[in-house]
Amino acid sequence: MKLNCLGCGNPVSLGEEYEDYSGSIRCNACSAILKVTLKESKILEMEFLRFAIPSVEEAFERRI
Repeated sequence: MKLNCLGCGNPVSLGEEYEDYSGSIRCNACSAILKVTLKESKILEMEFLRFAIPSVEEAFERRI
Protein backbone atom coordinates (compact mmCIF):
# COMPACT_ATOMS: atom_id res chain seq x y z
CA MET A 1 0.00 0.00 0.00
CA LYS A 2 1.20 3.51 -0.80
CA LEU A 3 0.02 6.89 0.39
CA ASN A 4 1.35 10.38 -0.24
CA CYS A 5 3.03 12.27 2.60
CA LEU A 6 1.15 15.38 3.72
CA GLY A 7 4.48 17.10 4.46
CA CYS A 8 6.24 16.70 1.11
CA GLY A 9 3.95 14.74 -1.22
CA ASN A 10 6.36 11.84 -1.68
CA PRO A 11 4.93 8.32 -1.67
CA VAL A 12 5.17 6.34 1.57
CA SER A 13 5.11 2.56 1.11
CA LEU A 14 3.52 0.45 3.81
CA GLY A 15 3.67 -3.34 4.11
CA GLU A 16 0.77 -5.73 4.56
CA GLU A 17 1.10 -5.46 8.35
CA TYR A 18 -0.45 -1.98 8.02
CA GLU A 19 -3.65 -3.30 6.40
CA ASP A 20 -5.58 -2.60 9.64
CA TYR A 21 -3.59 -0.01 11.55
CA SER A 22 -4.12 3.06 13.67
CA GLY A 23 -1.12 5.07 14.79
CA SER A 24 1.87 7.05 13.59
CA ILE A 25 4.06 6.55 10.55
CA ARG A 26 7.14 8.49 9.41
CA CYS A 27 7.96 9.68 5.91
CA ASN A 28 11.49 8.64 4.93
CA ALA A 29 11.84 11.61 2.57
CA CYS A 30 11.05 14.55 4.91
CA SER A 31 10.74 12.91 8.37
CA ALA A 32 7.12 14.01 8.73
CA ILE A 33 5.13 12.15 11.39
CA LEU A 34 1.64 11.30 10.16
CA LYS A 35 -1.25 9.92 12.17
CA VAL A 36 -3.17 7.38 10.11
CA THR A 37 -6.13 5.07 10.51
CA LEU A 38 -6.27 2.29 7.92
CA LYS A 39 -8.95 -0.37 7.53
CA GLU A 40 -8.59 -3.11 4.93
CA SER A 41 -5.81 -1.05 3.25
CA LYS A 42 -8.10 1.97 2.88
CA ILE A 43 -7.28 5.34 4.45
CA LEU A 44 -9.98 6.35 6.92
CA GLU A 45 -8.01 9.20 8.51
CA MET A 46 -4.68 10.87 7.82
CA GLU A 47 -3.31 13.89 9.67
CA PHE A 48 0.04 15.68 9.64
CA LEU A 49 1.42 15.86 13.20
CA ARG A 50 4.92 17.34 12.90
CA PHE A 51 8.35 16.96 11.35
CA ALA A 52 10.56 14.57 13.33
CA ILE A 53 13.70 16.50 12.45
CA PRO A 54 13.51 20.28 12.94
CA SER A 55 14.46 22.57 10.09
CA VAL A 56 17.76 24.44 10.23
CA GLU A 57 15.90 27.66 11.06
CA GLU A 58 14.05 26.04 13.99
CA ALA A 59 17.24 24.51 15.36
CA PHE A 60 19.00 27.88 15.16
CA GLU A 61 16.12 29.71 16.90
CA ARG A 62 16.21 27.22 19.76
CA ARG A 63 19.89 27.97 20.36
CA ILE A 64 19.28 31.71 20.77
